[in-house]
This record gives sequence, C-alpha cells and structure tokens, in this order.
Amino acid sequence: DRILDLAWQNGIRLNLVINNHGQVSEDTDREWQNNPYSRANGGFIDDALQYFIDPRALARQDALRRYIAGRYADHPGVLGWKLWSEQDLTVAGRRDKIDVLATWHAQAAARWGVLDTYHHPLTTHWSGNFRRVFPSVAMLPGIDFLTIDAYHEPFDGSGKGQLLAELLLDSTTRRGGLSARYNKPVLVSEHGGNW
Repeated sequence: DRILDLAWQNGIRLNLVINNHGQVSEDTDREWQNNPYSRANGGFIDDALQYFIDPRALARQDALRRYIAGRYADHPGVLGWKLWSEQDLTVAGRRDKIDVLATWHAQAAARWGVLDTYHHPLTTHWSGNFRRVFPSVAMLPGIDFLTIDAYHEPFDGSGKGQLLAELLLDSTTRRGGLSARYNKPVLVSEHGGNW
C-alpha cells in the first residue's frame, strides 16, 4: 500500500507483477525448491509444470487474483497487471510446453477481465528480446500490451551485437516488430548490453 501511495504521490504508475518466473522454474533463477505448492515443502504438487494445470493450484491462483484485484484495482497508482515476469523462463516456457502456457494465460486473462472492474491493461513479459515472444500468448485478446526485454550482445569487434536503439526499433515497429505484428503496444521493461 505504501509503495503504491508513494508512486502516485510522485506521479508514477506501476505495472504490478503477479508472478516471478523463478517460482516455477527448475533452471533459471530456480526457486521451485522453495515454492509452498511443492510437495517437498508440504504442498500438493510434485513438479513446477503442475502449477499451470493442477485444479487446486489454479483455484489458489484465482483466490490470489481476487484478493489483489479487490485490494488494489481502485488505486490510482496502478498502471496495469503483469501476469509473469519473464514467463518464457518458467518450466512451461519450454518450446514443447507453450500450449500449456497459452492456455494458462487465456484463463488468467479472462479472470482478470472479470475481477478488475477498472479494466487496467494486462500484460505478460518475455526475457531476452522480441525474438523470444510466443505468438500463441501474444495474440490472446486478453493480453492488452506486450512486455519484453531489449538486451543486445556487446560489440567486441566480432561483428556480433546490435545498437540498443536499433534493437528497440526492431522490437517495436520496424521489420515486422511486435507492434506491427500483433497490433499491440510494447513496453520494454529491461534493456542494456546483456542481462
């Protein structure tokens, strides 16, 4: 509450992140071993992928959505909701599991549409740059804008790398970038030489 109040007092609106990739990642920034849903911690599911499909996990996620929307949707400091921070780094972000991720996003977006009577925009976030975006998630009607990173490889004389300004243009409007491809605004939440 205090952070939202301070943001609003200082003319800042926040895109609130609901889920962090590490909580259901077995690889990148792995936090699954600490997740309370994990059976190893007294929870009820055996692996991180079940977070996206187990009915009990989905019911608890919906309870959290109801709480967050009920508690914060009317705050003027809220710009929007971000379903995931770098969802492509979750266990469901593997190329062979994208259908699970797309189904989860469709269901979550539909629920936010019902729960948030203030109709804040909804997004989800991909790591890396615009080349990592999953079309089956990006094109969902409940995803109002796309959030990406814009990291380029440093110039080391090998010919690799891209100027950050060029990468941002490619990510958004140029060469079939995301805005043109999906007809949605794009927010770059992280950028720089490399992660």
